[in-house]
Amino acid sequence: MQESELNIMKKVKELCSAKKWTIADLAEAIDIHPQSLSRIISTGNTRRTTLEKIAKALEVTIPELYGDDDERVLRFLDESEWSILKIITLNIPTQYGKQDVSYFMYKRPFASNYKMTPNSEPINFFDEYPRQKDYPQDEIDNLIFFAVKEKYPDSTLFNKLILTNTDRDHVNRLMDPPTEEGKITLTPFITPDVLKSNPGTVYYRYEIPLKLYTSFLHKDYQKYFFTSFIAEHQYIIDAQHKSIIVL
Repeated sequence: MQESELNIMKKVKELCSAKKWTIADLAEAIDIHPQSLSRIISTGNTRRTTLEKIAKALEVTIPELYGDDDERVLRFLDESEWSILKIITLNIPTQYGKQDVSYFMYKRPFASNYKMTPNSEPINFFDEYPRQKDYPQDEIDNLIFFAVKEKYPDSTLFNKLILTNTDRDHVNRLMDPPTEEGKITLTPFITPDVLKSNPGTVYYRYEIPLKLYTSFLHKDYQKYFFTSFIAEHQYIIDAQHKSIIVL
């Protein structure tokens, strides 16, 4: 019997004990012969449908039956935690050639106005799914990446969908390296004509603090980035800026 099956059967016994149920009580609840259930518990061998009945009777989920030690089980995060992770590298010239010396990350909530592009095209066998080009990219995403690319043109952007416990664990591992402070400043581009046509309008600049993760021993690189946006788009940038979660 595999360890995961042992975990399930151990959990079933614990849950029955907590409910003050015997094996016969559980068998009656799922409409199965007690001897059949005893055999399932002793061998750990059963069909998924039977496992679902057991979980329902014991008022738990299938992942809860497996227990926290089974890394194969994907546990979906609460919908409020679903997000799209943006990872941007800083690729700079060094004495060893161009290197990704650092990266920073931020999340955007997975919402109706910020979601994956529907994809009806066939996926090549070697393509990653979801494809990077299908991820959302709005105006503030473009500004952030442009600010970095303007200084370091070979820098890259990688998107990752965060839906499960394993996705969250991956993000936590990415947050292990030491960090340095950085910042991206977005400033509205204001011309005399804009001022004349919008008298009394208040304009803002936006500062996005960065945690630059680095395990590369190279300190001579830019940590502060600047770019501008169309002044008339300030209301758009303001709304998008509020949904950025820097990691």
